[in-house]
Amino acid sequence: MPLRKANRSRAALAGGGLLVFLAGAGWIRCSSDEAATALDAGSDRGVQARDVQQRDLDSPPDDSPAPGPCGLTSRPASDWAGWSRVQTVSPCCAMDTPIDLVASSPKWSWKPCATGRTNCQEMVQDWRNDGVQSYFSEIQVSSDNVGTPQLVLLGTHITDSIYQATIVDFASKTSVAAWRVDGSKCAFDGSLSGKYLGVYSFQDALPYFIGYGKPADLMSNLNLVSLPPGIHNGQAGIEVLRVSDTTLVFDVQAGGRAVRTNLPPGTASYIVSKLPPGADFSDPFVVGSDVYAWSEYGTGAGWSQQYRIDPDGTSVLYRGIPGHHVGAFASDGKTMFWVELYGDPSSTAKSYPNVEIWSAPYTSDPSLLATSAKIVGALPAASMGKAGRAVARGGYYVLGQAYGIAMARISDGLVKLVLPDNNNRLFYWAPYVSDTELWVTESELVPAEHSGISFERIGITWP
Repeated sequence: MPLRKANRSRAALAGGGLLVFLAGAGWIRCSSDEAATALDAGSDRGVQARDVQQRDLDSPPDDSPAPGPCGLTSRPASDWAGWSRVQTVSPCCAMDTPIDLVASSPKWSWKPCATGRTNCQEMVQDWRNDGVQSYFSEIQVSSDNVGTPQLVLLGTHITDSIYQATIVDFASKTSVAAWRVDGSKCAFDGSLSGKYLGVYSFQDALPYFIGYGKPADLMSNLNLVSLPPGIHNGQAGIEVLRVSDTTLVFDVQAGGRAVRTNLPPGTASYIVSKLPPGADFSDPFVVGSDVYAWSEYGTGAGWSQQYRIDPDGTSVLYRGIPGHHVGAFASDGKTMFWVELYGDPSSTAKSYPNVEIWSAPYTSDPSLLATSAKIVGALPAASMGKAGRAVARGGYYVLGQAYGIAMARISDGLVKLVLPDNNNRLFYWAPYVSDTELWVTESELVPAEHSGISFERIGITWP
């Protein structure tokens, strides 16, 4: 589905897990004064998540916790057989880890795709053997510095509110960590980078919390750091979080700001981006220590732009051309890819005659990007919207949107377009492409938006 900046409420975040979010009221916009300054992660308000029962630093110790917003002073037993309640979160937060990781994880088991697509397999969803048909949300794949896949994150909804995140080792296809959460009580979201996982959690009326580490270490001790209240002040929330080996970035909506900090969390200040006049930011990502964010409407006549967010919060225009929408930026560390749409004088046109995938050798310098940028290949007119969820890995680029998946290979400039099987299907996400296969999540186009989402591996052939 197109990646537009959605105004999601905390209730929506809580219900949504990694990609599919339940409908909810819009955010209240933060004032510019609240978000314009760097916030010190070392203040005495930056309480660790294991102390979230304390309403401030003078609250009773853990053996006599103050009531949480739900009125609980002790953690109830798990809501699910075979799971154990996480001890470092609020008593009100139903977040668990499995007692038997293997038995509680989706199986790397496949069957022919129900759509009948040839050379296609979908993951078996009834892996719990309880008769409840779960569905997938976001699937992530991380890679090392040379493009070798490392970890897979399987985001699974057991119901609309009960969500499970399972981390799988790509090579062995064995599970290394898992969490299950009742989204009506708190939220859990994650982002992979190499062998590491960045997470955030929202619990009750308490601040957001973030963490970073190897998945197995986080499962045994989910040691989270609370964000300084001034970042969101109870009025805004994290929409997208991304990590590299050194840097963590997230966006705060509504308000449209990107926030960056060094890793590990809590060791450096949180730097809030300075917004160009008229612009706001969403969909941030990070390459090494370079942070980027997209402005859907830009600063001029509504044409979308891409910005670099410097360590002091300064926003530098990275790519922006009058009369062009630019978006869906992604990099594998060697190449920067993106999409440009143009050919209609209106920035609000529903489609554009020119849809192109562009690339350049990786650089954070916008002038070097401009001089080295080239068209990888063109897509059919009106085949893509102005944004989408994009992934780059090992010289490949894949852009996922509801009605088509675009793929590009930098070595020869070959571009492919994969469409849903029929008009009653749509894609949600395309997290991985290689020489031989494309991974997608796909669903039926039905009134119950979240039903029937499958995780599919589609065989492809490159010349």
